[in-house]
Amino acid sequence: MNQDLFLDFWDIFVNEIVGDVIIFVILGIALITIFAIKGKIPTSVAYMLDILFVSIVVAHTANNTMWIFIITIIGVIAYYPLSKFIRR
Repeated sequence: MNQDLFLDFWDIFVNEIVGDVIIFVILGIALITIFAIKGKIPTSVAYMLDILFVSIVVAHTANNTMWIFIITIIGVIAYYPLSKFIRR
């Protein structure tokens, strides 16, 4: 902990309140999904909001392995509607 940054929101939310980055990601995805269901947001938009949230967290933690999974998920989400369109 850096004593000079006493109002560091990352440290407050992730380390002090939640406890771990993985738990923070799981809770964040759950909250985004709940609000997307309540707001009747389309599924693809909710997926993209989840991926945006996870990519922001991964960019802050600089975890390169997670980037591979994020890019793979984005590719699958983008390829699936395109493959349906091509099959017709």
